[in-house]
Amino acid sequence: MSTDKIALTTIEVNDALKAETDAAGLKMSKKDTANLLEEIARREAAAEKDAAVLAIPSVDSPYATAELALGDDLKEIGDRLIKLWVRKLHGVICGGSSSEESRKKIASFASLDDAAAIAAVTALLLPITSPVFAAPAAVIIVREFLGPAAEELCDFWAEKLKLPLA
Repeated sequence: MSTDKIALTTIEVNDALKAETDAAGLKMSKKDTANLLEEIARREAAAEKDAAVLAIPSVDSPYATAELALGDDLKEIGDRLIKLWVRKLHGVICGGSSSEESRKKIASFASLDDAAAIAAVTALLLPITSPVFAAPAAVIIVREFLGPAAEELCDFWAEKLKLPLA
């Protein structure tokens, strides 16, 4: 299975799994972006070996580190995956016929505290990826894309898509 296919795999999410994903994202909000990108890469490697990992938002994936190059390579893998989700999410929010309503909804996230913003972005990510990725990705998206972009969200976001994440 390709990395992109794993990254875009979704599973059925109930309220309990959504709440668990929100909690995992909030816990991860203490990590810096570079560590979150590395975590996404480790999770991708774990999901490649065992698809059951896709339903575990707080999976501990340290075993994958030994099989992957450390540091910059992990960040590059995570960066590539986050860009995939950010582009998909940008298309959902800023493109199409429902973009104005979605844009207003996303712009309102800027006034939320981190926990609420992470939970809101997690809810938008779960239809395009699985809980194992939604938790760390939501933190990065809130921190790197939505936080600084409340007023001109979609224009700013489109500009950020052209820049490297880390």
